[in-house]
This record gives sequence, C-alpha cells and structure tokens, in this order.
Amino acid sequence: MSSSSAVSLGKREPGCVRCQQRHVRCDRQRPTCSSCRRSRVAAPCEYRTHSRPLRFRESRYSSVTAGAQEEGVSSSNASRHGSVPITPVTSSVERDEKQQTTSLLGSPHSCAPPIVTRPITLARDEGRLPWMVDASHKPNDSDGTPAGSQLIPTPADVDKGESYCSPSALIVHIPGPQQHPSRHTILTDERDCHVFAYYLDSVAQWMDIGSPRRYFQSYVPTLAFRNPLVLDACMSCASHLMYRMGYIGKDAEEDYSGLLATTVILRMAEQFSDMRADYQRHLTGAASLFMDGTDWSAVEVNLATTCFWTSMRETLRIWFLREQTTEFDVGHLSLANDDMSAPMASEEAWTNRMTYLLARVCKLCWDQNREIDLDEVTHLKNLIQTWKSHLPASFRPWCFVDRSNDHPFPIIRCLSSWHVVAWQFFYTANVMLAVYFAEEQPRTLSNMRDHMESKILSPIRCLCGLCMSSTDNVGNNLNGSHLMAWCGKLLSGKSEQSCLLSFLAEFGEVTRWPNQLSCDDLKASWSKSDSSWVY
Repeated sequence: MSSSSAVSLGKREPGCVRCQQRHVRCDRQRPTCSSCRRSRVAAPCEYRTHSRPLRFRESRYSSVTAGAQEEGVSSSNASRHGSVPITPVTSSVERDEKQQTTSLLGSPHSCAPPIVTRPITLARDEGRLPWMVDASHKPNDSDGTPAGSQLIPTPADVDKGESYCSPSALIVHIPGPQQHPSRHTILTDERDCHVFAYYLDSVAQWMDIGSPRRYFQSYVPTLAFRNPLVLDACMSCASHLMYRMGYIGKDAEEDYSGLLATTVILRMAEQFSDMRADYQRHLTGAASLFMDGTDWSAVEVNLATTCFWTSMRETLRIWFLREQTTEFDVGHLSLANDDMSAPMASEEAWTNRMTYLLARVCKLCWDQNREIDLDEVTHLKNLIQTWKSHLPASFRPWCFVDRSNDHPFPIIRCLSSWHVVAWQFFYTANVMLAVYFAEEQPRTLSNMRDHMESKILSPIRCLCGLCMSSTDNVGNNLNGSHLMAWCGKLLSGKSEQSCLLSFLAEFGEVTRWPNQLSCDDLKASWSKSDSSWVY
C-alpha cells in the first residue's frame, strides 16, 4: 500500500462547512448531513474540495448593504428593461414527489374509491397585521445616512450602551425581498401602541432577569417588526396580562386569540413528527392556556373558540395513539347542560358538540382514575343518538355507494369538511361504546354475532369509507387516520385489512404524515389472531 493511501485511510475527512463553523461532529451524509437537517436555521450543506477556494463568512454590515445594493440595481434594471419571467427550477426530488402524488391520487389499482382533487391557488400574502402600515421614509439629509444603510440592532449593540426601547426604535429599516429598505413599519392605533409599550416597559423586563444582554428588551422589539408571528406573540401576551391586571377592558383582550391561534398552529407542525420524536410541547402549552376555567362554548363562534376545538381535536389524536387520556380536563364544560335543542350559531357548532361527546367517551373508557358509572354510559349513548337526530339536513351525505368486491368499504361523501369530521367522531364514539360497554342481552352466539356486525364492524366500515372518500381535503385524513388505525384493529377481513393498511401507508408517504407507527401496530394486532393458537 502506498504512503498516500495510508494517509487517506488514517485521516478523517472534514465535515461540511456549516458543521466546521459550528464545531460539531458531521456524518458527511449527502446531500445534507444529519446536523444540518436538524438545525432550526435553514442553511446550505456544502463540502469543501481541494479545488475550491476558501470561503469566508461575511459580516452583518456587508450582507445587509450588499443585499440592499443588489436589490436597488435589480429593481432599476427591471424598470429599465422590463420584467423578465423566471421559470422555476424543479429538482429531481420534487419531480419524484409529484409523481408519487399523481400515482396515489389516480391509481386505478387502489382499493380506495377515486379521489377528486381540486386545484389549489396560493395567494402571496404581505404578512402584515391589521395594526401595521407602511409609510414612505425619506432620510434626513443632515444625518449623512444613505437610504437603506441603517442596520437592524443586535443584542451585541447593547454592550455599547445603546437603548432600543424608545419610540424611535420602533421604526426599523428592513432590507429584503418583501419590504423595500427605504420603507418602515409602525403602529398607528393608539390602543396597539399602549399594549406594545406595556410589553417594552414591563413584560420584556420581567423576561430579561437572567441575561445582561436584555434580548427581550433590545432585540425582540426589532425582530417583531420583521416577523409578524413575534409581534403577534408580544401583543397577545401583553394584552392578556393587562386584562388580568385590570388595565384594559375585555374588548381589548382580543389579541389574546392570536396567542391561542399561534399555539394550535405550531402544534399542527409538531404533529408531523413521528410519535417517538413528538414531545408535544405545544400540546402541553395549549392545555395550560385553555384550562383556565373558561367555560368554552360549542355554539359560540369566534377565533378563540375555534382554537379551543382545534386543540381538542389535536389532543384526541394523542389519546387514540396511546389509548389513555391526559390532563386536558373537559369536566368543567357545561355546554348548555347537554341541551341539544339549543340554537346553534353555525354548522361548526354541531361538529364541536360531537367533538365534546367523543372526548367524554374517551375519558369514560381510558381514564384509569375514575369509576365506571353505567348511568353515565347510558346517558352518553342517548346523547349521541339525539345529536344525530337533530342534525341539519346539510350534514347528510350526498353520496353513499355500498361496498362491493372492488371496494371493501362504502363510498360516502359529504358537502363540507366539518361534516366529515363530525361523522368521523360519531362512528368512532359508537365503536368505543360498543367495545367497552356492550348492551346487556342474552349471551347467545346469534346475539354476539349481531352485536359484532351491527355495532362494531358496520360503523368501522363507514368510518374507513368516509375517510377514503374524502381526500379532496388532506385535513380530513389528518383528523381521521388515527381513528381508522385504532378502530381498524378490530377488522378481520383480509381485503379490508389490506385496503386500510395500503391507504394509511400511501397517505403517509405523500403527505409525510407519521402513519408508520400506526401501520406497524395494525400489523402486530392482526398477526396475533392466528399465531397464538398454533402449537
């Protein structure tokens, strides 16, 4: 062996550029190493070669000014020569994903019914909140500062003795593709200014007790006007505290709804992690926000109420995946004392009502710390059937095709997604009550077979058929996949098992929804039926 080859085997190859800068170990996976994949900051994963010259990190000043100058040059050239259409480049990975989506949605061999898709139009939003406006900014000639050269203050600037908590600090110049560097964002509503000032004067100081750099006082205010999500969180937190302390009225606490919406949206993103990697941080945070004694209504319609019921559905998913309830308590909700004749403000109220009934069924079946009350079981069964009998006519499916040899599950289609969610919960609640609390009747083989077929298998087939027929909205099956996975363990027909497993696997592959663990549980559950009786 030559000396050069011996050196190459004994010396470890360097990692990617980003891992070297961060001084972390790099596994050199291509095209992206594991460290860069887990990083919260999006950055290219690049590897140096002997033929590539050294790369240097640019300073914040050079990056900002260069970006502003390039934007100014590009805008001037575009106005001089006219706009040139740019054809987006599609990578091989994107092409493969599109082919997979097309094969799933239009596969003639799939056991699920044909999927009807709708064209999706994405509108570019400017990302501005109602209290944010843009105004033209003309720099003062006397200060000698060119337009677009003012830098965004960083926490390091605090060490120089500079303060950014004054009103002038709220005027931030933000170079970038969405906002012109010569424009700034300010608050114009008097109430909004009052609330944000409370964040600067009180909330930020309370949060900065552990850092001499005062991030929440110096950097977060400027970051808030670059990122609407941060501004919304600041306004929501401040308005809620001001209301609790009696500084503002109830009408000014509407910004608190933004905090609730932010929490459930972040939980939606969190759910796309595998169960073994889902730490449910935002689910726990949502529980602490919603369990404040508020008697959330099923008939009221506003943003905060919608956030509560969205969080309730996200909580139900964890309950079904683990077959146990959490500390999310629903016992304090009165819901008009189970009065089904109460006027409903909108159709979603009927869906919220069924969500609440399913949560009560889960508590009854899986809460190990409560005693079983047969009277409550009977009461819940009657409530669920009363809910069905009082439904508006619009909730009725507009399509029902019974199962056949080609489709082991029926084809059921509804007018709206909230209709689908309501029926998903209705079928699941009936299955759970039939499994855990079978009706008292003579123990004959005929009665047991009828109970299994009519009370358990029939609603399971309707649940699976409804979900597989409602693929025009991905959210329908984000809400229904865990319900099918739990109920599907009771299926014994090979064609039904194969169809359900295929649908869950393909849905997870296309949407990246973490269904693999549910598929593994289904396989394990079905395999036990025969092997345990073999000698």
